[in-house]
Amino acid sequence: MITLLIYLNTLIFVLLAALHFYWAVGGKWALASSIPVSATAKPLFNPGLIGSLIVAIGLLCFALVIYFHLASFYEPINPYLDHITLIIALIFFIRAIGDFKYVGLFKKVKATPFAISDNKIYIPLCFYLAMSCLLIVIL
Repeated sequence: MITLLIYLNTLIFVLLAALHFYWAVGGKWALASSIPVSATAKPLFNPGLIGSLIVAIGLLCFALVIYFHLASFYEPINPYLDHITLIIALIFFIRAIGDFKYVGLFKKVKATPFAISDNKIYIPLCFYLAMSCLLIVIL
């Protein structure tokens, strides 16, 4: 079971990183519903090349951390790996809870394309990643 979680989370992080690399080089697919907007439909930020690359590289690092939980990699970096994985879990748990206005479970702005995608895709994905990373550490 744990091996399946490790492989699945690694794949998810790699796919999310690939999507952010795609956006960094100018891709537009799914971009409109991935950036939070105000109630007046004004984007709250424009990540651009550098922002997208930073997130993509961070997601690749998360993929490596999760992948290193496999037995052949685990022993040399064991003291730090569980702590880093717990930080990843916390990051995604906080993202799922959100900022209480535009992003997350308790957001106030709920009628934008981002808010709809957030409810259907991003919040459940973040809760899954948080809980599965926690399970990887515990099991």
